[in-house]
Amino acid sequence: MTGRCFVTDGCRLILPAFGAYASGLDALDPAIRGLFGRRAEAHVRGSERVVRLPIDRLAAVDPRT
Repeated sequence: MTGRCFVTDGCRLILPAFGAYASGLDALDPAIRGLFGRRAEAHVRGSERVVRLPIDRLAAVDPRT
């Protein structure tokens, strides 16, 4: 699953798609990851619902694919 998401730790909420001058950032980018502790979660919009995943369960996506 890939898509735009929110990343939150319960205190802050970031939409990585608006990072790096709006070209978008991966939720695992060090600029995003460094802001949150291990409790961070990604909230990804699925086809029928929002899926909540611990950030540790995310995998990097090759931007060339």
